Amino acid sequence: MAKCKEGDKSQAKAFLKLLMLGLLMCVLTMAGVLVASAFNHAWGPWGYYHVAGVDYINNSDMYIYPYNANAVAADVSVRGTTSSGGMAPTGWMGAQGRLHHSNGTLLEESTWYYNSSGNTLGIGNHMYWSNAPTSWFYYSHGWTQAWHGTDYWTYTTFRTPNVGF
Repeated sequence: MAKCKEGDKSQAKAFLKLLMLGLLMCVLTMAGVLVASAFNHAWGPWGYYHVAGVDYINNSDMYIYPYNANAVAADVSVRGTTSSGGMAPTGWMGAQGRLHHSNGTLLEESTWYYNSSGNTLGIGNHMYWSNAPTSWFYYSHGWTQAWHGTDYWTYTTFRTPNVGF
């Protein structure tokens, strides 16, 4: 029987640790996909940005409506507050919802929507698509805008996990 060198043993241990970490990541990823699919609703992480004295947060979320004409909906929202606790002035916040197939193809997008008054804490834009193929998976990944004095700066939201029927 051949003996293993000490260096071979440490390489084998390192390989096993890497293999176990990879398997754990696969299991956690699959669990996340299954949970998102089971509830037919998913949220993306919040994004943060600061423009012209206003702090903004944005995010996307995704809904599946299997009992309502096989519809899917992509939402995007943005909230803006000043450092003194006030709200973003009229027209300073914009949102556009975008619905994607899980392969990255853009399926539908809403028009831009802007806050119509200065006493609005936040706005959302809801994009609804009916008769969606039930064998597909979908995600939301939208855009928000913030006025910086001469024009709008555009920010992407983080995408949601894939959601299916």
